[in-house]
Amino acid sequence: MNLENRIRPYYVCGGFPKAESWIFFTPCGEIEIGGCNKALEVLLPMCNGMNHIDFVRGKLEEMFSKEEVEELLFALFQQFVLVDSNRIFQVFYAYSKNPMHFFEALSAEETSNFVGDQSHLPVIGGSCFEAKFQKNKLQEIMDKRCSTREFSGETMDKETIFSLVWNAYGEQVKRMNGESDFLERTFTVPSGGALYPLFIYVVLFRQCGSLMEGIYLWHKEKNLLELVKAGNFLSEAEKIVSGIPSLKSTVGLMCVVADFERSAKKYSNKAYNLIQQEAGHVMQNVALFCADNNIGVVEIGGYDDEPLAGFLNLSFPNQAPLIIAAFGKKGGNDDIRQSRY
Repeated sequence: MNLENRIRPYYVCGGFPKAESWIFFTPCGEIEIGGCNKALEVLLPMCNGMNHIDFVRGKLEEMFSKEEVEELLFALFQQFVLVDSNRIFQVFYAYSKNPMHFFEALSAEETSNFVGDQSHLPVIGGSCFEAKFQKNKLQEIMDKRCSTREFSGETMDKETIFSLVWNAYGEQVKRMNGESDFLERTFTVPSGGALYPLFIYVVLFRQCGSLMEGIYLWHKEKNLLELVKAGNFLSEAEKIVSGIPSLKSTVGLMCVVADFERSAKKYSNKAYNLIQQEAGHVMQNVALFCADNNIGVVEIGGYDDEPLAGFLNLSFPNQAPLIIAAFGKKGGNDDIRQSRY
C-alpha cells in the first residue's frame, strides 16, 4: 500500500488493549496486533480524519523507528482499522456486505402491525395548525406519486425513455440571472460543489422503438444514451434484484451509480452524505415524471451491491450502485390514488 502524504488516517473500528496486544473488530473478523501497545496509544488519537499521514508519521518516528512505524501503519490500513478519510465509502461497503435479502422474515400480519405502529412518532404537545392550502400543479403531481408493483408487460416508445432519463439527470438551459455564473452547465438536481458524481444506467428488457434490449449509459452532458452491452439480461437481473415479483413485466431498470472518488477529492468523508442526497433528488425527479405521465415505477432497495456493480461493469467500491428503480406501463390494480384534499 502506498501511503501518500495526502492521506488523512481515520480510525473506524472498535478495539481494546490487552497486556501485550490490541484486539480490533474489523470486517474480516476479530484481529490481534501485538507488541505495539505504546505506539497505538499515541497513534489512534491522532487518526481523526484531519491529520495528514506525514504528521502522524513524524510524531511516531520521534519514539519508534521508521521501519516499525511503516509496518504498523501498513497492517492497520490493510485490516481496515485505519482508512483514508477521503475513502470512507470503502468502509461502508466493507462493513455492510449483503448476507441476505431481508434481515427479518416478517409475516404479512407482522408487517402490517409494524407499519401501523406509531410509537416512534413525536408526541404533539404544543399549539398546532392544520395545513390548508390551495394546490398548485406540482402538488397535484406529488399527490399522484405512488409505487407500482404490477406492470402490464407492454413496451414504451423511445421518446419516453429519453424524457425519463433527462428528467432524472439532464442538462438545464443555462440561466442568465447570475445564480450559476461559475458553472459551465447545470443539471436537473442540485449537487454538492456542482461536482455531479452520479451516472445513470438503463437496462431495457424490451425493445423501445429503435432502442434495442441491453444496458445503456446516459451521457448527461451530451443528451446521449450509449448502448454499452446489447442483449436481454432479464435472467441475470432477476438473480441480483429482489423485492418485486413482476420484473419480467417491466420495461427495464434505471440504476443510479456513484463515482465516490469525484466528490471525495473535495469533501473527504462528507462526500458519502452529499452523494446519497443527490441520488435522492434524482429518484424524486423520476417518481414525479412517472406520476405526471401515468408510468409505473418502483424504487428497489433489495439488491446485492457487488454483484450489481459487476453486472454493470463498475469499478467497485469506488463506483457503486446507490438505488435502482423498475419502470414500465402500469398493470393490475395499480391505479392512481385519489387526492386526500
